[in-house]
Amino acid sequence: MKGEEFLDKMELIDPKFIEKAEAKPKKHRTIKWISAIAACLCVLAAIPMINSEPPEIPQSETEDPGEMAPNIKNSDGRRFFISPHIVVFDELPEGFEYSGETDAGGFENVPYYTNPEVPEWIYVYHEVNTDGKIDSTGTLIPTEPHNAYVRYVDERIRGAHLVFIDGEYYISMWSAKPYGDYPDVAAEYYDRIESAYGNRISGEAPEGFSFLGTTVFSGYDTVPKENLHCNYGTFDVYANPAVPEVILVSTQWHTAESDKNGTVNKGFDVYIRYDCPLG
Repeated sequence: MKGEEFLDKMELIDPKFIEKAEAKPKKHRTIKWISAIAACLCVLAAIPMINSEPPEIPQSETEDPGEMAPNIKNSDGRRFFISPHIVVFDELPEGFEYSGETDAGGFENVPYYTNPEVPEWIYVYHEVNTDGKIDSTGTLIPTEPHNAYVRYVDERIRGAHLVFIDGEYYISMWSAKPYGDYPDVAAEYYDRIESAYGNRISGEAPEGFSFLGTTVFSGYDTVPKENLHCNYGTFDVYANPAVPEVILVSTQWHTAESDKNGTVNKGFDVYIRYDCPLG
């Protein structure tokens, strides 16, 4: 499912989670994006054991920023998008310092904060209707409107599923971009791996791939820096010394069938070794 289709379906859910309460936003569609992202979080949180194709979030440099998820540009011209995990804090996270004012999420002249030790994140202080917490059903909990520090993530890693192994980064074929201003891998390289393995393998690992270890979750929106750490969760990893540019990461996904329970499939997502600068 393409990102646009996914978000269109998410708009069927009541969009009351995050919105501007007092000052009128410059474009109403910005609030629609925040609500859609919050709705995505609710759906994903409700099915934590079943993985499916990660939704693509439109973020092309050629698009009108008003049509994209809430975003800002830093002094280097790099775009940062609101975290798809809706990370909100009442207190400014340690290490972040005031860096100026910007327009973000329909809000004008709001302060933002950076940390040279975590260049992939920016916190923007503006009004929200949530504290980012979910209830037992996986639904984002609404709150009274209040100002908070909201995490925005560098476009290079936002939504990227990364695993760090022996000094090398591997990125899921689902989230790897072989195009744009900041590609993850060269297009020819990506096409070669996709032709050989696809994005996902059903059933058992192919011959030559053996169990390497289980990942340690480094946290959402992070760039993993320790061996076998992953920014998307805890999974089994398989590798083949003869194919060092590929690893396989265990996954499960749901296939709808005629019976109401459907089918849970098991297999592996294909990860390709990152061959472009990350940072």
